[in-house]
Amino acid sequence: MNQLNVRGLAAVLVPAIFVPATLASALHAQAAPAAAQVKQAPPGGFTTPGMPARSAMPQQASDASGQTSGFSSVFNPAFAFVVDTLADYSDGDGEDGLELSLRSAELSAKSWIDPDAWAYFVAVAEEEGIGMEEAAIHYKGLGDTHTLRVGRFFLDFGKQMQAHVHDLRTVERPLPLRAYLGAELGGDGVQWDAWTPGGETGALRWSLGVFGAINTESEDLEDLGIERDLGGRKDLGDLAMTARLTSFMDVGEHSTLQLGASWLGIPSFEAEGGAVAAEELSQNVVGFDATFGMGADGEDKWTFGTEFLFASGDTTLALDGADNLAVDDKGLTGFYIFGDWAFEPNQSVGLQLANAELPTAGTPDASEIDIYYTRYFSEYHRLRFAVRQASFDEEDTFALLVQYTGFVGAHAHGVNG
Repeated sequence: MNQLNVRGLAAVLVPAIFVPATLASALHAQAAPAAAQVKQAPPGGFTTPGMPARSAMPQQASDASGQTSGFSSVFNPAFAFVVDTLADYSDGDGEDGLELSLRSAELSAKSWIDPDAWAYFVAVAEEEGIGMEEAAIHYKGLGDTHTLRVGRFFLDFGKQMQAHVHDLRTVERPLPLRAYLGAELGGDGVQWDAWTPGGETGALRWSLGVFGAINTESEDLEDLGIERDLGGRKDLGDLAMTARLTSFMDVGEHSTLQLGASWLGIPSFEAEGGAVAAEELSQNVVGFDATFGMGADGEDKWTFGTEFLFASGDTTLALDGADNLAVDDKGLTGFYIFGDWAFEPNQSVGLQLANAELPTAGTPDASEIDIYYTRYFSEYHRLRFAVRQASFDEEDTFALLVQYTGFVGAHAHGVNG
């Protein structure tokens, strides 16, 4: 995560104070019954099965720019603050015992900046310091079904990488996502997002993105002392690219099915371990996901989902002695599958199974089993209990986790399903 000093942070926060608003949901007019289940999540993304619940955002007229003169006090940005804490008892991974930690403290603000555009920023304080996770403008002037996003934001890959960690239904992202894409997957660039009705019972959405820099972290490589550099100046042919195509449709009176495919292409990056480096590396990650949700308002709701990922190119890095960084182009595969039951509007339980080949020497397999229970006391604070059984290279780890998250203000992120 990029580090900012106090002066640098202030320089970013002051011009970036923006308020969100819910964008008009044209699906209801063009794709009737599927539109009832493909609602727009504040401030303008689709809510589809398996996406996290979000607090309702205040409405604002689309012709209000949110801007003011030097003598006006009308400007009213929507601020939000999130505190995410974790108690983690682990046994069997060499770091046995109990750890209490403040995982992150997040400050965000959002606003319309003119009738056709809104903008936001998300600053996060973690152990490494203060970083700007997201700061972007969403331009809607191309039409109600098109959005142009410019700045720094999470890449549109699969169902979960756009969401912040504290918004997930599990304590952490599934294993293959962390292994191939990192705990967070942000980028500096531009993305075009659009959707169209898919007959009378569905909708089709797609996106294309181009990025000059990608901010991602791989815990497995960092443990080996290896860092990847995915930024810096590049030729046009070396820019990273993303693409996603997803469709959602009604498959019953109270059921929705979503199918999606995602791609991340990194034509050029560097890796460094100790005093050695490797240049002109490349990598591709492809993902296929399916999510099925059923249940009407006021009833039990079930969500089932799976995602399969395949990484190719220069995927495996390892330090071979003090003066050599070994690179292997072996293809890696991973998947996860989950089931989630919301037996009350504010309570749910779930089970998730995950497996992945890791991008380290020898390509060891790893697997995780997560069982979790989530309780929302209100839309402003949540408690989660989880049990995890993890296996790595025939070594097992057992963990008990308690996550408490508090939300202050109008908390929401621009996320598409």
